[in-house]
Amino acid sequence: MQQNASRRDDYCTTEVTVDEVEARTGLDIMPILPVESESSVEGKLGGLSLQLGCS
Repeated sequence: MQQNASRRDDYCTTEVTVDEVEARTGLDIMPILPVESESSVEGKLGGLSLQLGCS
């Protein structure tokens, strides 16, 4: 979520991939992840929205 997000923001629409977080921050979130696994792991949504009750 954006740092200026309020408590009333719809968090169900804010889930992004690890790739998106890395692009926004310039960080390498999973530096030891093998290259052959990187796109399949970092390029997908993690399913957090389902765990938070989003449909």
